[in-house]
Amino acid sequence: MSLTIFLSVDRDVALDRAIVRDAGRMGGADVARARYARRYVPGETLYLEENDPVSGADVVVEHTDPARPRLLS
Repeated sequence: MSLTIFLSVDRDVALDRAIVRDAGRMGGADVARARYARRYVPGETLYLEENDPVSGADVVVEHTDPARPRLLS
């Protein structure tokens, strides 16, 4: 038996976190933002649209604020 958990995060918040995390290794915040806009955000959009991971999850946790996660289902 397996359990699938989906962590739901506001996409703008997730993008801001990623830029802060990756700016140093990508050559700065502007470069990181452009790379995410060009590659990662479209890829994530495609994944979410084609796979609908929320519907397949046993548990969905809203995790935009890590200090206050909320169980959605």
